[in-house]
Amino acid sequence: MEGCDYVAQTYPFTSAGFWWHNNRMNELCDRGATVEEITRVVNGGYNGLEDRKNYYQKAKKIFSDLKVISTHSSVGSKKISLDVPWFPQTDNYRDAQRTCNSSSCAMCLEYFRPGTLPGKNGDDIYIKVVFEYGDTTDHTVQEQALSSFGLSSTWNTNLDFDDVYRELAASRPMVLGILHRGTTENPAGGGHMIVVRGCTENGDFIVNDPYGSLNDNYTGPVNNGHGAIYSKYEMEHRWTVEGQGSGWGRFFQP
Repeated sequence: MEGCDYVAQTYPFTSAGFWWHNNRMNELCDRGATVEEITRVVNGGYNGLEDRKNYYQKAKKIFSDLKVISTHSSVGSKKISLDVPWFPQTDNYRDAQRTCNSSSCAMCLEYFRPGTLPGKNGDDIYIKVVFEYGDTTDHTVQEQALSSFGLSSTWNTNLDFDDVYRELAASRPMVLGILHRGTTENPAGGGHMIVVRGCTENGDFIVNDPYGSLNDNYTGPVNNGHGAIYSKYEMEHRWTVEGQGSGWGRFFQP
């Protein structure tokens, strides 16, 4: 066997060469020994084959007993679609490019307190109150404005998907802050507020986006944001930007 002769001839005065010669490996290989026989000589009588067979059988049993694990919380395993009204921010009476927070909060206010903000421009009623307290981007101001209409809420910066699914299961929509610019894997922007009003069977989110749809990069009609579906993958990158438990959002206590 050329390979065996090579070891003995090339390394005659090395530990490998001496070992090969002393263990009569050429003779063993030349007579057509099996791989198992050669392995037993190399490993001193132990080749580990039986152990590997046992470990394989154990692993096979463990994996066969495992149940399929869902990629999202069990509370998101059925479709939920709450009837949350939609207000676009693009027709707001002032600051239309920066009032996503106010229009999103207005949608939830009208959901929890129907008739409070009547008409297709009902969010303008709420926005006027917001600017009485301060600026539309201030989350404390939003809390004060909502409270003036009798709706309590809390702003959080440590949320995860389980929190969202639980709120939806309790029929409570929420306002979440996402990075809506840049690519999915490298999101950018100063932040954008949307309403999450439901989820699909596989855990994606049904949203009311007041500025249009992230799915067309906000290039289509603004009403594409009404009931748009944002994938969980998209939201993982744009909402929980810093990893699990880093999502920003407003929850309501009606």
